[in-house]
Amino acid sequence: LQWVFENLAAEHIWLMKVFDEEAKNSVEYILTKDLADAGRPLQYYTATAKALNEKKTELKLSKEDIDNENGVGRFKNSELVSAIYRKVGTTDMWVNYAIASDKALFPEFSYLDWNVSMEQLQAVAKSAINTKISPHTDLATRFARKQAARAQAIVDDELDTFTKLFAVDLPNIEAFKSNIIFSLESKLTDLFINKANTNGDIHLDSQGDGIKRQIWFALMKWTALNVIDAAVTSKKHIWCFDEPETHLYPRAQRDFFQIIQSVSKKNVQSLISTHSTVFIDRADFSKIAKFELDRGYSKFSHCTNTGDIYEALQIRNSDFLFYDKFIVVEGDTEEVLIPHLFKLYCGESLANKGIQIINLGGKDSRVANKKILQELLKDFNKDKENVLYLFDNDATF
Repeated sequence: LQWVFENLAAEHIWLMKVFDEEAKNSVEYILTKDLADAGRPLQYYTATAKALNEKKTELKLSKEDIDNENGVGRFKNSELVSAIYRKVGTTDMWVNYAIASDKALFPEFSYLDWNVSMEQLQAVAKSAINTKISPHTDLATRFARKQAARAQAIVDDELDTFTKLFAVDLPNIEAFKSNIIFSLESKLTDLFINKANTNGDIHLDSQGDGIKRQIWFALMKWTALNVIDAAVTSKKHIWCFDEPETHLYPRAQRDFFQIIQSVSKKNVQSLISTHSTVFIDRADFSKIAKFELDRGYSKFSHCTNTGDIYEALQIRNSDFLFYDKFIVVEGDTEEVLIPHLFKLYCGESLANKGIQIINLGGKDSRVANKKILQELLKDFNKDKENVLYLFDNDATF
């Protein structure tokens, strides 16, 4: 991670998680400077001192080629790494990175869908509880560190005594050292429920998927409310929801989205993959991105104009995003008449044919609103061939 920090092009660290849907796991990558050999990054910053010195000899690096911070003594590994990469060159590359080793530095990531496992339920419950008990765990951690420091002093004294007692037997050994660490972690091991008309505790793992989903939803709401109420917001979270509208009635969708919006104003960043008009129409249009599969590749598009399209075009976000064919008319009369004539002629409605009608708001607003519409069409890669403009003969645009 030190190498990544030292070679940042800007004040951003780029992390990537690649999900394997079949294996139900993910692999993490970090973007950094490196060089590929046979398609794989060299990763000299993970090499041993012996390997780095061998590479230094191979590249014929002189002392002048290596920056020694202290000016004297042996080169540090980081100094050798920098000199080697200056010699061989670097480019931006994605390399494997186990984020768990530095998880305290980064936001906590959660991928949430309706395929609820016990591990996921426990993780969500733990996240909710940790928000409340963090002052107590922090106090316990500080106490553990103090005790570890005292234990370290005792161990150092014992090893010093050992060295002196057996100096004759170990003539070349000047000292022994050891590090003492007291690790402390709060764990939520089991979840039990009590149900009406039953006796005693019931382990949640024995319940059906329906009950687990209900509890998952309630736990997420509980976590969100705890985050909102929490006084400490230094810990950041990233929540990714995969089609959260599944198994939720429209009212529950609206409630859930309102909670996510409230949480996102605090220390949570939310990413929602959805086909729900409830979510789409309640979101800021500038924060909506569209992904489409095109010949095996994912196409990404989003709005660069942050204006409210409903204010200008009187259409909802979903009216635009969920359609690819449009009839653009000048005013209110055409907006009412065209769908009626279309159904008389074709026997089907515009909606059944996947066509959305857009009203530019009359001649006074026509030019400005047409420009807004064209920007939206461009931002979201809408095919111009599927847009039909119907204006009066005297219209200028």
